[in-house]
Amino acid sequence: MKLAKYFLWFCLPVIFLSACVPDKKTSGIEVTCQECVGKEVSVYHRSLLNEKEKRLDSAMFDASGIATLHADYRDTMRVSIRVNKNDSVNLFTTNPYLEPGSNIRISFEHGKAKYEGDLDVFNNYLEDLRPIEIKRSLLRQKHYGTRVHKNSDEKKEDYLSMIRQYGSQFNEKVRAEQKLSNDYKELLYSANSSTEIQERLLFELNQIITLNNAAMERSDDEPAVDSSNILSPKFFSGLSINSNLVTLGATLYTECLSWVINQKLMDLINFHYDQMDNNQISLYAYIKKAVMLNPELNRNQEFFMALCITLNSLLDYIDYKDLLSIVNDYKKDYPGSKYQADLDEILAEFAQLKPGMPSKDFSLSDVSGNKFNLSDLKGKLIYVDVWATWCGPCIEQMQYSKKLARKYAGNKNLTFLYVSVDSDIAAWKKFLKKNPTLKGVHGNQPWIENNPADIRLLYKINGVPAYLLIDRDGSIIDVNALHPSQLMENTSYLDSLLAR
Repeated sequence: MKLAKYFLWFCLPVIFLSACVPDKKTSGIEVTCQECVGKEVSVYHRSLLNEKEKRLDSAMFDASGIATLHADYRDTMRVSIRVNKNDSVNLFTTNPYLEPGSNIRISFEHGKAKYEGDLDVFNNYLEDLRPIEIKRSLLRQKHYGTRVHKNSDEKKEDYLSMIRQYGSQFNEKVRAEQKLSNDYKELLYSANSSTEIQERLLFELNQIITLNNAAMERSDDEPAVDSSNILSPKFFSGLSINSNLVTLGATLYTECLSWVINQKLMDLINFHYDQMDNNQISLYAYIKKAVMLNPELNRNQEFFMALCITLNSLLDYIDYKDLLSIVNDYKKDYPGSKYQADLDEILAEFAQLKPGMPSKDFSLSDVSGNKFNLSDLKGKLIYVDVWATWCGPCIEQMQYSKKLARKYAGNKNLTFLYVSVDSDIAAWKKFLKKNPTLKGVHGNQPWIENNPADIRLLYKINGVPAYLLIDRDGSIIDVNALHPSQLMENTSYLDSLLAR
């Protein structure tokens, strides 16, 4: 069984620990802004795992231009303070680092934040990094137009050297600062290096993908795995975690790290499934054994495991039962983990997609542009095919979809619903015109950012093709349904559902 079709991740619990759960402590955040009287200011926190953002508190500036915010938490975290100009535009923004119980004061003047109170020196240095990062961002945009990730190693190092130059004086200033301990200085050095670290991860990712693609072209199959190295430290060579960036809540770093983790684990997971008959241990334990051999990962086990569980939830075949088992194992290993709330939230979302739960409604446009909903088809067994014209595996499955349509042509209790996610509507219509035997109900739902009714968000679809089965009463049968080719091999499955 090959699982490299989409991104692949898994959780990697490593050691069993017992810990006391620290009590939540409240931080007070006083914000002063003379030009913000009558406006709203809010404090947000973005999860390092699933990147979801939550508003922790909000307040209005009084007549004196002062507002007070509060944040309750158990551990260190990075937050975003934003003064809202309107619903979509921020007048001012800053991103302080907080520790439990710390109280900080922020004043906004001429677009820049100045800190006083606890952690004032540290947060003022973080604020000084913002214009440096803007310059680096512009540099990245310029060089990615020249496909810097495909350049020679020498040119890559020249590019990274330019990134470092923007922050060279920053490090010297931090080094000479008498009001900061060495631990805080190390955090600032890492913050200043974050762009370079992310770029190196992207270079590594591109190299891995290039090598895998070349191997697939040579063998016309998935990259071969050297089984002699599968459980050796060499398998994860080069994979480490910057604990300072984790402490600082660097979400871009975590995102880049996740992409590399996916590629590192893909061969290992595929190898395990290929050798399943010979393996007496679960995939969970198999990967755990491999990670135990990597000292770099062991230094940040709690975060690494939580991140992998989060990424594992993006797999196209994962279901609530699988994820529940994984999360429970994590809780046993790390009781009271600061990442537990995020994992519980992910698990709660999956619980809504269990068999028997009400289906989540969504709207589509037919070829004439008319709107209709999934709920309009209630009363019939619905087989949902989520696809796109640019998706090779989707098109490959269509030959079996046509056979299914012919087999059940006379059955009025079954509907085949084809949900195209094409942004190119003309290409979608052209495909349907060329394939008139693809019988069923056709609709299109292109990607619209922040659309809460997007089928991919509602049903946690992270790649196409994807298949769902909805019962006649509108309840969920399976959000990871069999593919058309599998249904043709097991023709009794749909028949048994129709006979209920």
